[in-house]
Amino acid sequence: MWPYTRRIHHTERVRLKVLEQTIKIVWEQHEKFCDHNLVDTTAVSNAALYVLLFDRDFSVLKAFFLAAESDWERQFVSRQMAVVVYEGVQDIPNLFGKRLRSILSEYNIPEERRLELGAATSQLARFKDEYAQGLKDIRLVMGAHRAKDVMAQLRIVDTLDPMDIYWLS
Repeated sequence: MWPYTRRIHHTERVRLKVLEQTIKIVWEQHEKFCDHNLVDTTAVSNAALYVLLFDRDFSVLKAFFLAAESDWERQFVSRQMAVVVYEGVQDIPNLFGKRLRSILSEYNIPEERRLELGAATSQLARFKDEYAQGLKDIRLVMGAHRAKDVMAQLRIVDTLDPMDIYWLS
């Protein structure tokens, strides 16, 4: 796994620089939009920042996963990945829902861009249909330790393949 890990670290290092610069720029603009009470623009920049911050947080989880020294550590990080992905799959469609679409339409954003957003939202919905229940189970049982049934916890520990969650996420 070492050569693969090095390649991921290199790719991530470059990507994270750009991501962090983008977050900084969008955040600064978002604050200006809020200060000037530009409600629609604030909603758009809020959605953008949510996705950027989600991506940045997830990058940390990927780094922890790659740095994990034991199966238990990889399993733990993969469970946290499952929780983050589950939460994102629940939240992102709301951010990119009717209100954002109407804003994009009102401001004459090209139909091509709106169709791209629709396609991405549809892809997310398909992902949610296929994986949300399994991710939710991991979230409730192990991520949030909501289930007090230790056998349910051990079943997840015993059957969860960290690499499956890594690739899924």
